[in-house]
Amino acid sequence: MITATGFSVQAILVKFAYSGGATAVTMLTVRFLCAAAILWSVCIARGTKLKLKRAQVLTLVAMGVFGYAAMSNLWFVALAKIPASTAGL
Repeated sequence: MITATGFSVQAILVKFAYSGGATAVTMLTVRFLCAAAILWSVCIARGTKLKLKRAQVLTLVAMGVFGYAAMSNLWFVALAKIPASTAGL
């Protein structure tokens, strides 16, 4: 429920950020840094140790950069050019 709410509010927040002078790269950087901080906080609180091999780390980084980050960047660029209701389709 929290994720669905966050995703639906995201377009509105992006529009506000653009009006404040933010760029897509700035918003993605803040978004990913916040997500990383939350992930590490949860791992530390639970005492979880991430034991990943170098190949796994490289694969995950590649998926993040070329998959999710690229898709999010395109989403933010679309929100800069067309109305949020249209971009959401």
